[in-house]
Amino acid sequence: MYEVNLLPKAEKWLLNLSKPQLREMVLLIKRLEILGYELELPYSRPLKGTKEKVKELRCTKYGNRLYYIHHENKVYIGLLGGDKKSQTRDVAQADKVARKLKRGVIEYEKH
Repeated sequence: MYEVNLLPKAEKWLLNLSKPQLREMVLLIKRLEILGYELELPYSRPLKGTKEKVKELRCTKYGNRLYYIHHENKVYIGLLGGDKKSQTRDVAQADKVARKLKRGVIEYEKH
């Protein structure tokens, strides 16, 4: 089992989803906890063009995305949430957040 830690922005984004959308994202997070590196399409995929090797957890039913990275001994961090419409902007922001996190500028809480 892998440890999943959400940054406050990602947690806030999740809590603002409708109940059906939140339920789908929680199921995806559970899959990530269980499978870690082995989680692949259609649930997860690496994003091209990110310096920090950001991946997206993909809810194809609603178009929601939760961006994450692997950091410090198999710990996955929820960086940011978004949807298909805001994806380009969200990916760039998630990459910046990942860089800060790796440098120790951003703290996270274990859940």
